[in-house]
Amino acid sequence: MPESVPIFPLPNVVFFPETYLPLHIFEPRYREMVQNASGQGDCIGMALLKDGWEDEYEADPPIYPIGCVGRIISSHKLADGRFNIVLQGLQRCTFEEQEVSTPYRQARIILNAQKGAPSLDTETR
Repeated sequence: MPESVPIFPLPNVVFFPETYLPLHIFEPRYREMVQNASGQGDCIGMALLKDGWEDEYEADPPIYPIGCVGRIISSHKLADGRFNIVLQGLQRCTFEEQEVSTPYRQARIILNAQKGAPSLDTETR
């Protein structure tokens, strides 16, 4: 698991471990995120946008600090550059120290333990 992951913030989408999330990626910054995710273990952090996000959408509006790391398990690039992907939820995380060196957000993450579930480190061994 990478220490830092790209963040894909969406309103009204809460992503959980052990679930699947189909996504249609059309914004240029998130197309770049999907292309670059392969260098980060195909992992993306899904975050929920806080209320009032509409006024600040282009300027990276605030997100809730708890999200879920998912791995791209299916990716189909369309002729016009858009993507259809499927994320598999891996583990809850806390987003720390957001980075702004790319058109999309990235953050250092801290993995949150899940009661009754094996840790991500155990599953990848």
